[in-house]
Order: sequence, then structure tokens, then C-alpha cells
Amino acid sequence: KIVNDYLQTYLGGNIIMFSPNEHEEKLAENLGYLKTLGIYRVLPHTVVAKIETYPEAANVRIDQPDGSSKLYTVNELGYIAVVGASNDALPTIVMDVTGTDLEIKEGEPAECPKVNAEIIPGESLRQILDAKTSFEGKFNLQIKEVDYLKRARELHFLTELDFYVWLDTTQDLELQMSKMKKAMTKLSIYE
Repeated sequence: KIVNDYLQTYLGGNIIMFSPNEHEEKLAENLGYLKTLGIYRVLPHTVVAKIETYPEAANVRIDQPDGSSKLYTVNELGYIAVVGASNDALPTIVMDVTGTDLEIKEGEPAECPKVNAEIIPGESLRQILDAKTSFEGKFNLQIKEVDYLKRARELHFLTELDFYVWLDTTQDLELQMSKMKKAMTKLSIYE
């Protein structure tokens, strides 16, 4: 939509003088959520834009202190791809935003992040999804939901057996899981 609106301003102009590279660069500066953007001239009178977005990576539910929640689908960079819907094939991350810039303060209007806004840093998203996959592989347990406490820097995995596993994101997650695996010989979590 943004690319289309941008190109509409050049409708009726001289296609020979239209520089695709210049316009690609200008658009790419403002549209960092696009994986690829290509603008091509097709003579005698057509400009074609080819766009590829990053794939969807997770559902994110933001729970506010007032009990309300908002649902988003984010791409692999942590940018919002869809507002108000989820993809059942993707993992769900529940974000506690207390004390962060995403928290809605009492008495303030509720402003929701919009499509293509970064809701979770890409590096944090990769860390969360990698930890989830690693945990499921090491313990042969499915994770139903991941709680991400941004301010506390913790991950809480809700397993298929309905118990939580807490991990500290400031420490090596693989090391924490290895220690947990050793402790599992003394715990009977599978019963």
C-alpha cells in the first residue's frame, strides 16, 4: 500500500527519467520490514514493484495490567505483520509489558502498535524461539505458551503437562537447560 501510494505520485510522468534505483533506496530507508524491494521499468509506460516481506514467526499477546490484551502476529524481525489475529501454526508469546514503553498507563488513551511497528526486538524474538525449540527437543515436552517478561528478563514456558519452567534471559539459556536436564533424573515431571 505504501509503495503503491508512493509510485502513484509519479503517475503520468516521464518513464525514461524515472530512476528505479533511486526510488528503491528512498523507499527502503523507510520500509525496513521489507525483505526485498525491486522497482522496474517496463517500457513504454509501466513501473512494476516487486515486494517480499519477512515470514511470520510468532503470535504475540500483550497483556496489560488492567486485564485487557491485544493479539499480534509478528515477522522474524519482530515487526507486526497482522493486528488482532493469530496463526495457529505459530508459537504464542505472551508479553508482560509492565514498566515498559508498551504499557498503557491508567487514564491514558490506549494506543496500539500498528502494522510494521517493532513490538519485540528481532534478536530477543530469535532467542525466545530458539530456546523454545531447544527445550522441546531436550525434554520431549511441547510448550503451549511462552511468557516473556521483558522488564524482568525472564522466559516462562508453560508445558503440555501444565507446569512452568522459568529461564533467565541474561544467562546462557542452553547452560540453564543442561542443568535442568541433569536435575530431571531426581524429578518425576513426566508422571
